[in-house]
Amino acid sequence: DNDLSSERFISSDAAEIKKLLKSFPDKDVTPLGLFKWVQANIKNGPYTLFDLGALAALEQKEADCTDSSYLLAALYRASSVPARVMGGFVLDGSRKIETRAFHNWVEFYHEGAWRVADANLGHYD
Repeated sequence: DNDLSSERFISSDAAEIKKLLKSFPDKDVTPLGLFKWVQANIKNGPYTLFDLGALAALEQKEADCTDSSYLLAALYRASSVPARVMGGFVLDGSRKIETRAFHNWVEFYHEGAWRVADANLGHYD
């Protein structure tokens, strides 16, 4: 299943990701617990032109929405929660689509439904 597999930027099988998961108390290895960890430990960084991936976000403790989403998806996948990174636009009151409004977040499958987690903007489910 692609939503559980490691891939180029979502390196869920990396030793660093597995080590991080093992450091959590069992009660925190949940979709909400992992979301809260990324939100608390990965500073929102400036937009980067090129994707760096989950491991860069973990190492630098700072990431834009794309790389923080890759990290959260990697943590979900490594803990057997299907996850995928989604992209779209965050619209303000004007409803005008602008390039700077492009954003990434995570969808994860939990309790029979796909749900949303956006550690960068602080939105969960």
